[in-house]
Amino acid sequence: MEHIDLIILVIANTGTDYYCGFINEYWSYFINYIDSNNYNIKVFLLFGNGYNVKQIDINEKNIILSEGTHEDWIPGILHKTIFGLEYIHNTYTYKHILRTNLSSFFILDNLVKTNKMLPEFNIYAGICAPDFVSGAAYWLSKDIVEYILHNKSELNFNAWDDVAIGKLLEHFLKTQLNRYDIPENSDMENIVSTCKDHYHIRVKSSNRNKDVITMKKLFQLFY
Repeated sequence: MEHIDLIILVIANTGTDYYCGFINEYWSYFINYIDSNNYNIKVFLLFGNGYNVKQIDINEKNIILSEGTHEDWIPGILHKTIFGLEYIHNTYTYKHILRTNLSSFFILDNLVKTNKMLPEFNIYAGICAPDFVSGAAYWLSKDIVEYILHNKSELNFNAWDDVAIGKLLEHFLKTQLNRYDIPENSDMENIVSTCKDHYHIRVKSSNRNKDVITMKKLFQLFY
């Protein structure tokens, strides 16, 4: 099997214009940048039944399609997540999987540093609530992925995906990482100076179409 240091698994959907905007204005460019600069990172966009190839500019090699899975929050995202974890686990060797969503912007050099800093085993990491790690971006080491897949029948598919994963992993240590959440109406230059030491910027405001523009500007500024 091919070894990848970090595999990024992105919960994706083409059901709205802004989801497609995140893909076409950020993820497409981010994936091309990773490939052209030979980072040992793979990115997969994970779709269910609602996938429409005509709406996005992504190579099929970067797509995982969970056929038969509805594009809904509950239980669709959890079903897609398990499908994606199984596909990756059966296809590659890896150090970490980073399960994230379309509105996550990554600063690549800091992402690589975080991947190197985190141990190879017993990693369930991200922004920690008392009982789970936020689904906006959580890191899993290979042994934790194996545990999830071996015990997937115990998952609560009637709960939010990150809450269900957290319940299954309640006996494992959670590792707290940082994240920069962009405030409403933020100045772009201030964002760049403030979040330069972060690996993850969450772009989520009350105006998702504006968020697409923000993601595009961030890519232009950081890459």
